[in-house]
This record gives sequence, structure tokens and C-alpha cells, in this order.
Amino acid sequence: MPSQTRLLLVIVSGALIGSAVTLGCLLIPLVHFLSGPLGPFIGGFIAGSRMRPTILQTFGIAILMGVLLAIPTYGISGFWVHGELRVYLALGLLFYTSMLATAGTLFGCSTALKAG
Repeated sequence: MPSQTRLLLVIVSGALIGSAVTLGCLLIPLVHFLSGPLGPFIGGFIAGSRMRPTILQTFGIAILMGVLLAIPTYGISGFWVHGELRVYLALGLLFYTSMLATAGTLFGCSTALKAG
């Protein structure tokens, strides 16, 4: 498999895994008050331990996870938030998700590599 195709496959697969885990953390009743804010880190950890990305792929996974969660937030927030606040809300979630996902992906990858 060519390296660019592998690079893209790891980024997209990792971001989809991480985003799904993040949404799962939000949906679990009674636990989501703790797991919800940590969801991007947990999702990134699982994506990093499964995909074992390079540093470049780690940032790609994190940014794509942020985009995958910020776009629906921008759309859904239109029902109750209008104007610039809607954009700031989506950009804030993009930044928050990307930062936690980066940390989780790096930690998950290093843990998986140490385990063998």
C-alpha cells in the first residue's frame, strides 16, 4: 500500500474511531458528566492504541476528530444560538476536541508501542 494512501487511511480510520467513542461517552446516562468532557481524550486514546499513528497522523486524527464534532455542533446550535456565538461555539469545540484528542492519541500510541 503506498505511503500516502496508508497515511490517509490511518487518519480517517482513527478519526472515525475516536469520534464514535467520544459520542458514545456523551450518550451513556449518569456517567456522561465525567466521561463526556474526557470523551475526546478517551476516543483519541483508543484510536491511538488501535492505529499506532505517526506524529503527523496523530495531528491529522485530532484535527479531523475536531472537525467531525464541530460541524454537527454548528448545525444543531442554529436552533437556539444565532449570530457569531454559533461560530465561536463550533470553533471552541474544534479546539477543545483537537487538543484532548492529540493528547489521547499520543498517550494511546505510546502505551501500545510499549506493550509490544
